[in-house]
Amino acid sequence: MRYRAVAAMLAVSSSIMAVASAPAHAQTSGAATLWGTQGAGCEAPAGEAQPWRNPAHSPECRARFVLQQFRNLEEKLLFLSPPPAGLTDEEIAQRTVVRDVAAELGLPKIGGSDGPAGLARGATATALPSPIAIAASFDTGIARQYGGVLAREFRAAGLGNILGPAFDIARSWKFGRLSESFGEDPFLTAAMSGAEVRALSDGGVITTMKHYAVYTQEAGRVGDQPSGSAPTGNNIVSERAMREIYLPGFQAAVQQGGAGGVMCSFPRINGTYACENPHLFDILKREWGFDGTVSPDFPSAQRSITRAVMAGLDSGFFTPVPFNAALAKEKPLAEAARAGDIPEARIDDMILRRLIPQFRIGLIDNPPATPGGKALANVSTPANRAIAADIVAAGTVLLKNDEGILPFGRDVRSVAVIGLQATDKATVVEQGSPYVRPAHLQPALPAIRERAGRGVRVTHAQGTLGLAPLPPVDAKQFAAPGGGAGFRAEYAANRLLNFSAAPLATAVVADPSLATSPDIAGLPGGNGWSVRYTSRFTPAESGVHRFTLHGSGTARLLIDGQERGGFELADFGNAAFANVALQAGQAVDIQIEYTPRSALRTERQEMFGMEMGLTLRFGHAGPDQLIAEAAEAARKADVAVVFAGELVGEGMDRHNLALQGDQDRLIEAVAAANPRTVVVLSTGGPVAMPWLGRVQGVMETWLPGDAFGPAIAGMLFGDREPGGRLPVTFPADETQGPATERRQYPGLYEPSGTLGDAYFEEGIFVGYRYWDQHGQVPLFPFGYGLGYGSAELAVADVSLTADGGISGTIQAHNAGSRATNAVVQVYLGLPAVAGSPPKELKAVVKLELEPGARSSAPFTVPADGLKYWDEKENTWRTAPGTYRVMVGRSSRDIIWEGTVEVPAE
Repeated sequence: MRYRAVAAMLAVSSSIMAVASAPAHAQTSGAATLWGTQGAGCEAPAGEAQPWRNPAHSPECRARFVLQQFRNLEEKLLFLSPPPAGLTDEEIAQRTVVRDVAAELGLPKIGGSDGPAGLARGATATALPSPIAIAASFDTGIARQYGGVLAREFRAAGLGNILGPAFDIARSWKFGRLSESFGEDPFLTAAMSGAEVRALSDGGVITTMKHYAVYTQEAGRVGDQPSGSAPTGNNIVSERAMREIYLPGFQAAVQQGGAGGVMCSFPRINGTYACENPHLFDILKREWGFDGTVSPDFPSAQRSITRAVMAGLDSGFFTPVPFNAALAKEKPLAEAARAGDIPEARIDDMILRRLIPQFRIGLIDNPPATPGGKALANVSTPANRAIAADIVAAGTVLLKNDEGILPFGRDVRSVAVIGLQATDKATVVEQGSPYVRPAHLQPALPAIRERAGRGVRVTHAQGTLGLAPLPPVDAKQFAAPGGGAGFRAEYAANRLLNFSAAPLATAVVADPSLATSPDIAGLPGGNGWSVRYTSRFTPAESGVHRFTLHGSGTARLLIDGQERGGFELADFGNAAFANVALQAGQAVDIQIEYTPRSALRTERQEMFGMEMGLTLRFGHAGPDQLIAEAAEAARKADVAVVFAGELVGEGMDRHNLALQGDQDRLIEAVAAANPRTVVVLSTGGPVAMPWLGRVQGVMETWLPGDAFGPAIAGMLFGDREPGGRLPVTFPADETQGPATERRQYPGLYEPSGTLGDAYFEEGIFVGYRYWDQHGQVPLFPFGYGLGYGSAELAVADVSLTADGGISGTIQAHNAGSRATNAVVQVYLGLPAVAGSPPKELKAVVKLELEPGARSSAPFTVPADGLKYWDEKENTWRTAPGTYRVMVGRSSRDIIWEGTVEVPAE
């Protein structure tokens, strides 16, 4: 009998929110000094030749001892901005007078890589579950295990810097990178960020946490072009929303985790780019005491050199680069420093910020085995993959379990496993920069067969064509207007899908797919054009025809004038799926509109697990018997398990809640054939479930990574209990929740070519706060999740603590015959004067109970957890009055409520 007092750990993160009790200065510019550390007492003892090598000195002093070895500004500039390749002999001769101080002092080169879910893009690392699974565990111990695996594998690959984790708040289900986040709640995000980053720091890896700050959408994140030639989106957000919702995760990573790096984000925040925003950097460096470096997201988050450096950018592009037009006319860092535009004290600060985290985390004294790291070795281990399987189970949320269909009992003698998602063709990782090739994938189907044993017959039916691009179209079935097989292409000299003027050129093409810019005279460069493909399609067979669009930029598919799918402003790859019932011999109009606007200015290339650059693929598949065969397999089995997945990742904001492709149709058909159906979802966030009332079981495994098979097999047969709870609200429909209007989430296609401002009009009412405030009933609420058992809960001794916090005791009894977990959530409702949401998560206690066990566990909300941001006074305040204390199994399942009176400060 034991409990894990997650409350005690999570409660600490509440206190970080009140560090800035003095009024904040909205535009403080102190970039020329190292906020929070002034170097007092950094004097080496007489006779100590290399004091920076002595670990008895503080990290800051060791960094300052290194700084003292630079003889002049030029050596400092060389340290910050190494010379480019291709220098002339004369230029090389000029540089020989400048020492490479880092090399002389033996400072190792620290390599890094993307990797929020594992060492990215190689075939060497463990593909971990998506980070949203960490949050779903509601367990900081899981976050520490996750960080530990990352640290071990990065260092084994010779790397000491991870570009991640991401602490973006899931403001909307539309957010393409929701799976990289810790969900919608700032308290939960802060708890998990502090724990994971602490494990990484303790493991000898610097974290470059991202995306600072208020980063909530992909579409339009780089403006109309990724090259930095156009403005990005502008997020209009209140100071209170920033402080209470969007910043706590970053603050916890700094103050609890010891983060050494921050990646600033693409958008403008209240009119100022995040990477040159003095207010954001002042909060980070002065208020929180961050002593590391700030660097820009690639390729175009940085829009200046001198202005950004003086605001607080410490690392980035310090000379003009061809892929960022915004820097083309900028004065290089070296010139600006020599001219005095950037004081030498600021240059010193930038050097110190690189060195202090390296000393503090141990990278100077104990660098990775192969400094600089090429990440060639296979760094995944069986032990790490076993931990990954534990994390999958801990984060899996059991959403429905009618008639106790799970776990499977001895009465189950046959199981029909349905879907490509159960095979080695499963989608188990995010696309984009966090992509880890699942080279060690353990699929669900063989794991289920192994666990079931000889006494249970396990069959499989494919059921679906999956989420990959469908084969190219057969031109013989398509007739171009005016004659010829295929499509008529009409090219327009604009990037707005505006075809009102006479076309620049026309052509007949067999396949409306692109891998490079067409060779058309007068076609504007810089992806500044559009094309419309039109055709008449005569199906050879009756039934449901499937169409896919894959590519970058903006694309729309219209069938008989009705829009059936598309994607918008995709700088990375994206996908759209359409299922249309057609009659044999009855022709329909097909129209595809495309502009490479927002796509990378390159030819098609494969990267990050997707196709990028100027690329468009149109695919088609006619009717088949896959769904009918799956339904027949389900009909012959005692139970059916349908596996469904989702393509999700960077650059891929979602436009609806439906499962992609024909997966909803598949589930409907299987459930009709066998009501004893369990659906296993592997998605990046909420999805609609039109079939929910016709299945008996539903699990959400998120994107489970390499260890999917052993984890899901263990949960289906009861060796493991799904331990997760929802870190995001699942809407009942697409109208629910915040940011449902274009004004609030405008990163979608705008025909005028101008991106509108994004107004965060919901303020602090994000996630379940919004549902509560507006009386909306979700499909599944935040914090919801079932177990294979159920604990009886009670609450006792809730009172005000001596230091102004709130404490109490959770009592639990497992009267069942199975061990089970209880995730008990403590919410507060502040007095009306605070203008706060009806309830806010403030503590969590996670209990593990053996059959028949009774246990009790304390919870504490520290005094700072009662504070709110007073925008009039620009400070944190505690409102006097009556505080509602609510304890429940989810944000909507409150099992106890009481009040505590808090006196005036």
